Amino acid sequence: EYNFTDATDLPRVPILHNGSNNIIYASDGSFKVERGSPRAAVATRAVQNANGQLLARLVGKQSIAKAELIGGFGGLAQTVQTLQSETQREFHGFLDNKGIKTVLQNLPNMTDRQIKRSRQGGSYLRIMRAWMQDKDLAGRIHWHWMKSHTARKGPLHRTYNWCDEACGKMRDAEMPKQRRFIDGDWE
Repeated sequence: EYNFTDATDLPRVPILHNGSNNIIYASDGSFKVERGSPRAAVATRAVQNANGQLLARLVGKQSIAKAELIGGFGGLAQTVQTLQSETQREFHGFLDNKGIKTVLQNLPNMTDRQIKRSRQGGSYLRIMRAWMQDKDLAGRIHWHWMKSHTARKGPLHRTYNWCDEACGKMRDAEMPKQRRFIDGDWE
C-alpha cells in the first residue's frame, strides 16, 4: 500500500512515501540560445521517500552538460545526510542524458586529472566522487538513464515531466543577470 504526500507548491505531482529503502530523484536540464545569448536551467525533484526539489538558472558557463550534472548533484546532495544516518537506504538518481549518467557511474574511479579535463563542473564532480567513495555510502548511490518526453503516467515519469516543464520555464524567465561573485567578496 502506498501513501501519497502532496508537495505544497506542486499539488499535481505527488511524492510517493512507502516502506521501501529506495530514495528516488528525477532531474532535467534545459539549454537554449536566444538572441545570441545562451541560457540554461535545471530542475530536480524527489519522486519517492524524500522531500525536496531544486529549480534554478545556471550562473557562469551555460551548457546542457552542466545543467544535467547539477540536477544529479541537487538530488544527491539533498539525501546524503539521510544515507549517512540510515544505512539501509539507497539513492537512485534518474537522468535523461546518457553521457552524464555514464560520467556519474564512472565517477568513483575517476582520477583528479580526468575530473579536471571533464567538460562538466569539476567542483561538483569532486564532491560527488567523495560521497560515492565514502566507505559508508559506497555501493548505495546509483544512476539510471530514462527515456524522456514519454506519455507514461507513473510517479517517476510524472515527476520527470514536471522537471522538464519547470526548467524550461525557468530558462525562459526574464531575470536580471546574476553575478558569480559579490564585488569585493573574492579580494
